[in-house]
Amino acid sequence: MLTVASYYHGEKDGSLKEWIERNKEQLDKLHLVKIELSKAIVVIDVGQYIGASTASEIKHAKDLNKQIFYCSDK
Repeated sequence: MLTVASYYHGEKDGSLKEWIERNKEQLDKLHLVKIELSKAIVVIDVGQYIGASTASEIKHAKDLNKQIFYCSDK
């Protein structure tokens, strides 16, 4: 199982959040490679919200014919 490199939206540590923001482009690329290595992805859509990054990742998975599972709290 592969997971996201960080969940910066909820990061409380200021210095870590700054590092993540400085390296966001590389982390996003890494995440797309993880999708390429995976057989499927799981989308956790809290409040049925899917942001731009997640939508992009879903599109990438669809383009690669990956299975997509959605897990919603609603």
